[in-house]
Amino acid sequence: MQRSTTIALGAAVVAAVGVLLLKAGPRPAPAPALSWSAALSASPPPVSPPLTPAPSVSAVSSPPVIPERKLPLNAPRQVRFGVVLIQYRGAQFAQEASSYKPEALQRALQLVELARKDFKAAVKQGDPGSTEDAGRIARKILEPQAEVELFSLAPGEVGGPIDTPRGYWIVRRIE
Repeated sequence: MQRSTTIALGAAVVAAVGVLLLKAGPRPAPAPALSWSAALSASPPPVSPPLTPAPSVSAVSSPPVIPERKLPLNAPRQVRFGVVLIQYRGAQFAQEASSYKPEALQRALQLVELARKDFKAAVKQGDPGSTEDAGRIARKILEPQAEVELFSLAPGEVGGPIDTPRGYWIVRRIE
């Protein structure tokens, strides 16, 4: 009884999807693409409000451009690490009182220098979530940039700041 009910229900669902597809009708053909010469000669649409220049931000407002790196062939499969977290507004789990991204980057750049000398002191100055030992983590868990940075470090080395969805990370590979 259950099997025939399941088959009947499945057939009804398939029939309903078919009817919906038939009622939707044929899809309209895409608009023809403009040739390069037509696209270049076309005038841009008028802008209703006048554009105003963006406010200037200090040169430290964005992280340094780092060429895309790949994991070295001898990268370990897992590492033990510590992290100093510097949150900013808009980052995942960020506190309401977090600073804006440019100020957080300035703070991260200052803390990375401290972390290279005294990681424990940098952890104390980091935001909640900072820890000297976050435990072990395997590859393919972190965002690509964070993974490459962390798994490229030698034990005891400090790297960062790395812009992650949770804020800036300064990482130290323990093992």
